[in-house]
Amino acid sequence: MKMLIILKTCSNTAIHLAGAGLKRHSIKMFCYGDGVAVTKNGQEPMRNFVNTGKEIEGLINNGLDVVVCGSCARARGIKENELISGARIGKTGKDLPELINWADRVITVK
Repeated sequence: MKMLIILKTCSNTAIHLAGAGLKRHSIKMFCYGDGVAVTKNGQEPMRNFVNTGKEIEGLINNGLDVVVCGSCARARGIKENELISGARIGKTGKDLPELINWADRVITVK
């Protein structure tokens, strides 16, 4: 099955869902709104907080495709060269419809 996860907020649940799904399915993730923060490189979370960037980078290495809304990233001061390795800037009006058409199932995490 081909699954798209649309991520609007920083969510460990979405990251765990993607990790579990990658074992049997093809997964792509589109990050927008505050969800773009999970793809920022160089995160330094406090004790007991998860480094979402490292977790997603590991999932990318296992086949997760991550597209980040460029306008949302710019609005939060995140430049393309500040994204974790493997994440790429996309356009909501172009990439999101293409990803939705690609997917058999779409899950939105807000």
